[in-house]
Amino acid sequence: MQSYPAITRRQRAHADGLKQKKHRDECGQLLLEGARLIGDALAGAVPIPLAIVASDRVERHRELLEALVKAGTPVCTASPEEMKAMTDTTNSQGILAVADFVPSDAASILDQGSGPSLVTALSYVNDPGNLGTIMRTSDWFGVPGLLLSADSVDPTNPKVVRATMGSFFRVRVGTFDGHAMLLQLARERGYTIAATTSAGGTPVAAAQLPARTLLVFGSEAHGLHPDVLAAADLLLTIPSRGGAESLNLAIAHGIFLSHLVSRP
Repeated sequence: MQSYPAITRRQRAHADGLKQKKHRDECGQLLLEGARLIGDALAGAVPIPLAIVASDRVERHRELLEALVKAGTPVCTASPEEMKAMTDTTNSQGILAVADFVPSDAASILDQGSGPSLVTALSYVNDPGNLGTIMRTSDWFGVPGLLLSADSVDPTNPKVVRATMGSFFRVRVGTFDGHAMLLQLARERGYTIAATTSAGGTPVAAAQLPARTLLVFGSEAHGLHPDVLAAADLLLTIPSRGGAESLNLAIAHGIFLSHLVSRP
């Protein structure tokens, strides 16, 4: 069985630092936890400068470790105690990796040529699980771009990345600083603005969207800003048949995409 060197103090400090957004932004790297995420990154040819495996889990992850080494990734081991300190999950799989990432911006995501395009934009998403699920749903429906307000949870947050179940590497996320900027960028690129609202809009099942549409979602607590609703070309609603006050944002996002993406 192949042996790997022990993690150095510098490597451990770097991995620990990637729990902080500032450090992730400065070095253009993030921390991947678990075999599934690391395998997806490897399959997507994402550069992985370092992998860390718990000393008691080497055999369990032998095939993945061999694949990482074959791809040129240095592998080191950490004691179970060191691994526990570096992870933030209750039941760690005992394997981590440092991966490179290139951030996107709103303009580059909207600028996808002159053909048909559906892009979704989210305002003030503060729950990591919700954002991760939304990215995973976008990946399922083949929507490769997602725009996120700057006051939302950081998409490279480890909890977000884990919740995407690997979709992080297939869905580009860009941020926007304000709704006025977002709408201007979209208009300049020929997008129709479709705003989602809890009531008063066209039922989504009956909606006919133009080829290039920006689908905008507000927060669960406050919905969309009145300025966005006023500027939208059309309003879309999921009709309610019960007494619930609102839908979970990730669920609402999935319902909208299920109606709007599957149409020819």
